[in-house]
Amino acid sequence: MQKFVYKACDKQLNIVKGYIEEEDVDAAREKLLSKDLKVISLKKSSGLSEIIKRKRLMKDGEIASFCGQIGTILDSGVSLLRGLEILEVQTSNKRHKGVIGNILIGVRRGKSLAKSMEDTKVFPKALTDMVMSGEISGNVDKILFNMEDFYEREASIKSKIKSASIYPVILLFVAVGMIIFFNFFIFNELKELFAGMKLPTATAAMFSVISYLNTNYLQVLGFIALLILLGKYLLDKPKVRYVVHRRILTFPIIGQVKNQIIIARFTRSMAIFLKSGVPLLTVLENLQLIVDNYFVSFKLSEAKELIIKGEGIANSLERKQLFEPMVLQMLKVGEETGKLEEMLYRLADIYDKKVDTGIKRLVALIEPVFTLTAGIIVGIIILAVAMPIMQMAQGVK
Repeated sequence: MQKFVYKACDKQLNIVKGYIEEEDVDAAREKLLSKDLKVISLKKSSGLSEIIKRKRLMKDGEIASFCGQIGTILDSGVSLLRGLEILEVQTSNKRHKGVIGNILIGVRRGKSLAKSMEDTKVFPKALTDMVMSGEISGNVDKILFNMEDFYEREASIKSKIKSASIYPVILLFVAVGMIIFFNFFIFNELKELFAGMKLPTATAAMFSVISYLNTNYLQVLGFIALLILLGKYLLDKPKVRYVVHRRILTFPIIGQVKNQIIIARFTRSMAIFLKSGVPLLTVLENLQLIVDNYFVSFKLSEAKELIIKGEGIANSLERKQLFEPMVLQMLKVGEETGKLEEMLYRLADIYDKKVDTGIKRLVALIEPVFTLTAGIIVGIIILAVAMPIMQMAQGVK
């Protein structure tokens, strides 16, 4: 997709200026004409904003809504083209309206729905692959309803994780706020008050640290930024990401919850894909993207090679030491009885409940830990301030 700057005239002869994103200048001109705008000038945009701006994927809840709306339109017998036109008019969100408009232009130019969605670069590859499979098999509406359910579940899981992180984030901001308040409003007064005194070790250490940060804050911020950039650089390396993601799964409680989320995603996604008639190898390729863990994704790619050679799904996963024994046993039963989809849905329901319980346990653990941490920080500050004051009081006596 390219960005073009345009100058046009509307029906009321008003001059309209703005930006439009399309594959080429002809597509951009066609889109403007479809909005009843007479093009005066149209040229490719360039500049710093183009370097900074990047396409970002739509959120899970937004994707679920899109899938549900398109699925309902197709299920009701309305043509895709007419349905997209209706959806574009009804959508109030400017970004979503632009996305639907781009899909509409693609469909008008003879592209498939999947290809038009892919060209927008705001939909996950798993979704566009699923829609493409639905177009081949003729059941796009059913696949879209299945994907609506999938992305609603994903949105629910992410919402629970976000809710669990609210309390620690608030405590972190409170602790940082207290330190900033102490530094700007109390520290200098205390420094003058205690000038010339032989300070206790704790007080002297705290004053030294604060003085260093105040004097060298640019270097400290630069060092932190460097560490963040270095961390991102290292995580871009497959070997480092493999080790880090593997270690995450071994952390107490956090690793257990992450494992449960991965299993829930894997089983529900696989059930939906198989139910929709997607080929198994395509399913496994998409699952590598969905599990959101490089270590598990790498193991799935190895398991896929075993499946290509003729091994069963459960045996391949077991040989690569993926997932818990209960999951593997239920998958084996599903393969042997021909009820693999049913077993996958059952496992997904089981692990959805485990994820809920795990997140609640995590919140129950995090709250006292962060409360204790904040208390220790405040306690150290109070103790460091109180000790020299007590020395002064004893000296007066």
